[in-house]
Amino acid sequence: MTGFETFALAAAAGATVLDTVQSISDGQARAREAASQAAFLQNQATWQAQLAQSQEAQLRHSQSRQLAQMRALLASRGVDIAAGSPLLAQEQAGADAEFQALLLRSTGADQTAIAQQQAHLAGMKAESAQTSALLGAGSSLLSTAHDLVGYGKKIENLYRPRSTGTSPTAG
Repeated sequence: MTGFETFALAAAAGATVLDTVQSISDGQARAREAASQAAFLQNQATWQAQLAQSQEAQLRHSQSRQLAQMRALLASRGVDIAAGSPLLAQEQAGADAEFQALLLRSTGADQTAIAQQQAHLAGMKAESAQTSALLGAGSSLLSTAHDLVGYGKKIENLYRPRSTGTSPTAG
């Protein structure tokens, strides 16, 4: 094997190593980015749940205050709030307030679930990026190994003594 052929084999092997390292490094960077996104989305889901709870509590407090004001106003005018239409109006207002509070809770739960699903998918993307990088690196190594074996066989064939098909004759 000549010096140039040795150099070519070494260069191919070196390029493969660099390509492999770059592939793994890129995969790790993609994995870190996806993991960071997953953490951000998980924090967003937590915040969304807390926001929904806060909004529900504020709405319940506000509705309770409004119902108390309505009862006080009716009572100050001498209306019996424990019977008839005033009672029905209070019950309906209370039911409406409860419906609004439950609607806020449900919407918050839905938004939290969506954010958690996005966080989970981002986490899966991180794992996938890492796996993909390793598979790409392995593929690159195997491909180069295959090419080098083929190149080695070509070189071997160049230096193998060839038979001419004739037998040497004496004389």
